[in-house]
Amino acid sequence: MTYILNMIHKSLINASLKSIIFYKRAMSPYVSGQCNFSITCSEYAQKTISSKGIIKGLFLSLARIIICSIYPIIKRFNLSNKKISLKVFLFFSLLFIICISCTNFSPQGGWSNVVKDTDQEEYYVISDEGRLFQIQFNDQIPMINWSYPEEENGTSYSTPIIRQNSVIGATYKCKGQTCTGDIFELDKVSGDVLWKKTIPSKINSNLIVINDTLFVASLNNEKEDKINNASIYMISLKKGAVGEIIGKIPTEGEMWTGVHSYGEKNIIVGTMKGMIYSYNVDELLSVKDKKYSEALIFSHKFPHAINSPLVVHNKRLFFADIAGNFYSINLEDFKNNQLDKMKILTTNEWIINNPIFLNDEVYLFTLNGDIYVVDFDTNEVKDKFSIDKIVVGDPIILSDASDQEFLIPTEKNGIEIVSNNGFERGSSLGNYPTDKKLYSAPLINGRTLLIHTEDGEILFFNIKSRDLIYCLDLNKGSVCD
Repeated sequence: MTYILNMIHKSLINASLKSIIFYKRAMSPYVSGQCNFSITCSEYAQKTISSKGIIKGLFLSLARIIICSIYPIIKRFNLSNKKISLKVFLFFSLLFIICISCTNFSPQGGWSNVVKDTDQEEYYVISDEGRLFQIQFNDQIPMINWSYPEEENGTSYSTPIIRQNSVIGATYKCKGQTCTGDIFELDKVSGDVLWKKTIPSKINSNLIVINDTLFVASLNNEKEDKINNASIYMISLKKGAVGEIIGKIPTEGEMWTGVHSYGEKNIIVGTMKGMIYSYNVDELLSVKDKKYSEALIFSHKFPHAINSPLVVHNKRLFFADIAGNFYSINLEDFKNNQLDKMKILTTNEWIINNPIFLNDEVYLFTLNGDIYVVDFDTNEVKDKFSIDKIVVGDPIILSDASDQEFLIPTEKNGIEIVSNNGFERGSSLGNYPTDKKLYSAPLINGRTLLIHTEDGEILFFNIKSRDLIYCLDLNKGSVCD
């Protein structure tokens, strides 16, 4: 009996430690705030549960979290008196226990990339407050031309889509466990609302437009639907029906990375229940009685949650799962259900960013800073190096006639510059420095590099000198403090 109890105890410890690791990698980067202690509460919990056991470890970890939460209050009001501090601790402990069941742990802070209008010298971005901004340069000084809405309206992880005369954005906000998402289209010149649609859900990441139809990944709030707990909304952009919801495709599992496209008229999504769905848009728009399966090109359930973008390049599909497996499969083999031809690379690391394709190589950037150079055809590792930093946004390439470099957004260490040239390949060449949290991809515009921070600031760096030449605070509408 003692042996069985010890085995159960060890299993509970292992499960708790894996849950903490999952939180640190999957959730902690997306939740606002910063731990008031070093080591952090999650690191403390790992060590305490490992050394003290499951019961005492969890109790001490919970106490640490409560103390961490009220520490700023004690510090702010200088509550040095031990009796007062004890009363404050007990009060907030009770309040914590009462409120924990209804606390909303929805991500806060913006992930929207900055996008440039190729027709005009204008930029668009959605801030951590859920406001879409148009930025213009006046005498080489970036200035906010207009924003929508005027007041804070939740948050957004969706990069704006620029159309001919308009721009499309999406935000969401939560109150307790109830969330609503807003999708809207604005006139580029005036910022006036052309249409707006509210849905009862969060809106997840990538939006796409095909055939004058907007595709939006959402999470449903309908608790009674335990299987199809997410949907792909189809919203018409055609005259006479603009802004109307013309379809709602159910999916098994939430879509963390949104909707992706390949070819001219195909969409593809991956879910946190391991499902992949691909649809033909023409057929989706012509189905009757919501028989969306008639438009299905292929679908398959994989063993683990899919937490990376789905990318099609040269007729091959690439994606990663939560277990650190990186998949490569020919689209025709997928359509013909010949999954035995699929090539799987096991990294045991999270890959949540888009890969970069160069010639016959695929570059994978893991969350903990490892970079894999993979053969395009065989999906086998050709080289590997590390920057020892948390990679939180999509890397991009900076290249000229003689050099090729990766610009890699890191969580708190700016944008790392990594060489991809000869014997220097994989070596750090410095960085564009900032201590601001970054979760978006940088944008190169001529001699300037732009990056959107988590707290709604746009940083402008000189590409050559790497100096910060300007900082625009979107939410204050002025130069950064």
